[in-house]
Amino acid sequence: MAKTTAYGLIGCLTLLSVATTPVRAAEKPSNFSGVSTVDPFIRLVAQGDVSALSLAISDEHYANAQSLSAQSMDQDSVYQKLGSYEVCLLNNDMINGVLMRVAGSLDSDFVDQTDSGRQLRMYNAKTQSNIRIILVVKPAGWSASQQAFGGVSGASRPTQGVPFVVGLPIDDGKQQALFLQEKSDKMLGASQLLSNLALDSYGAVNHFGLNAGLQASQVVESWSSDRSEQYFEGCLGDYDPSFSKSMASMVVNIAIYMNVSDLASAVAGRYETQYTMYWADSNDLSQSEVVYQTA
Repeated sequence: MAKTTAYGLIGCLTLLSVATTPVRAAEKPSNFSGVSTVDPFIRLVAQGDVSALSLAISDEHYANAQSLSAQSMDQDSVYQKLGSYEVCLLNNDMINGVLMRVAGSLDSDFVDQTDSGRQLRMYNAKTQSNIRIILVVKPAGWSASQQAFGGVSGASRPTQGVPFVVGLPIDDGKQQALFLQEKSDKMLGASQLLSNLALDSYGAVNHFGLNAGLQASQVVESWSSDRSEQYFEGCLGDYDPSFSKSMASMVVNIAIYMNVSDLASAVAGRYETQYTMYWADSNDLSQSEVVYQTA
């Protein structure tokens, strides 16, 4: 009997042990998540500027300006190319592009002030005469902003850059038809409808692309025969984050054009111009920072 009871107790204890196992504290899973932000930035790999150009106004410039001026009824819409330079620029902000501003000189001799706005000009100090100029800018493109200067109107995807103008004396963002002529043009060509980024105003520009390994030493500078135009080769970057489209030009071309009416009546002598160019990323303005200045 006692032996039987002992077996019974052992059996009961075993059952109790099994029964109490689930009473221990349950292990609850821990869920984690995190967010990180890559700030927008731009990188000026190599840059030219107007002071590096040889901006001689030749007899050919002058003769063509006389001819072109006579062909046009609108003396404010015809401009002849004087020279150009380039900037090699990288930017990681596909949504907003890069920000650009051209500030007119504080010296009023180099700015034409009218009721319609401010415009750059070349000035002859000895004769107090001037020639109005504009900057025609062509960025690389590939940002997604439909409102960016240098973008394709109405495009819903990144597109290659198209020219826009800086410094017409009209409202910011307004378009104007311009005749942009080469110095060898004998006849008035077709007009182009260009958006205007007003002097002294920041504007978002259609420019996006990255190249982690690009160094200034890899960008090769070349010149036209008269050194009025500068070119950069080797300024390349990826313009698709998936890298399915890569190694496109990351050059911003900035061309200087003279008003042919002013040039046709220009007095001989030395003409100078002054302006300052600024580049910024989309965060810089919210922080009231002035960065990436070129003079």
